[in-house]
Amino acid sequence: MSNPIVTYEGYSGLMGGCVRSFASGANSSRIRLFQNNIYPTKNNVWSDFQECDFAGYVAIPVPAANDQGLTPLFIDIWRFAKVNFVMSALPTQICYGWWVDWVNPLSSLRQSLWCQRFDSPFLFSAPGTTLPITLTPGFSQA
Repeated sequence: MSNPIVTYEGYSGLMGGCVRSFASGANSSRIRLFQNNIYPTKNNVWSDFQECDFAGYVAIPVPAANDQGLTPLFIDIWRFAKVNFVMSALPTQICYGWWVDWVNPLSSLRQSLWCQRFDSPFLFSAPGTTLPITLTPGFSQA
């Protein structure tokens, strides 16, 4: 899987306090899957992602995280609990990646924070198909 991309829209949110709320799990962030065949960049905004809509799909609240500390290159690593997206009925759907969003308390707008495209598309092919995702972003000021 490629490295997660922090969007410009999300950078101020992450640095402006959203990350601190991850430790408690008390935040408005959601993990969402996208079904459009795009290659995410830092310029993506929330409306660029076409959210999946297969049977059983729901955006999942970002779970509480543990700060793993700084790497030798001063990247702050966070580890989140694994979440599972599960298909409950047909028809099938292809998923190209995920993004995390939140409601910015200053503007009340839903904004993308970071996103990641899978190395290859994931097919939700039958009821019970499960896609596990563990967020492990590293934040730096680079």
